[in-house]
Amino acid sequence: MPAKPQWLLRLPQIIEALESIVAPVVDRDSVEQLFGISRRRAIQLLHRFGGYQAGKTFLVERQGLLAQLEAIRDGQAFSQEAKRRRRVLHELDEISRLQKARAVKIKVSREEIAKARGLPEGVRVEPGRMVVEFEGMDQLLSRLFQVSQSAVRDFPAFEKSVRGAVGGPTLE
Repeated sequence: MPAKPQWLLRLPQIIEALESIVAPVVDRDSVEQLFGISRRRAIQLLHRFGGYQAGKTFLVERQGLLAQLEAIRDGQAFSQEAKRRRRVLHELDEISRLQKARAVKIKVSREEIAKARGLPEGVRVEPGRMVVEFEGMDQLLSRLFQVSQSAVRDFPAFEKSVRGAVGGPTLE
């Protein structure tokens, strides 16, 4: 599958800029600047979009160029590329957030993990909610980690401590 042109996703901005031009024709230099491409690529695009050479200058009729660019923008290739780009940006954002979360170091001693039975200090369960007292993000994450480790290490004891705190039925 050939690579998509780099200017494809900038079509809305390119079209907007072309609409603001009052001249009936667009030259090669303008195409280079609008599309952000090299001289050679601009000449190729001018030929593709029905451009012509007047003396040493390559030109294309502005309205014809606009019509062709609008057709590309409204077509399937642009739509698919825009969706792909949104998906990639979303995934990159997710990766960035995960990296930030993974960089957080939770300070819990081996002794605290080993004795993780029931609820840790500063954590209490009330009917319909769990209250965690903490003085900073590190302490909050540490206590939440201890709660999870307590549940994993000895679920019946954890269930008993939660049930005892709220006086409700067992968890199922």
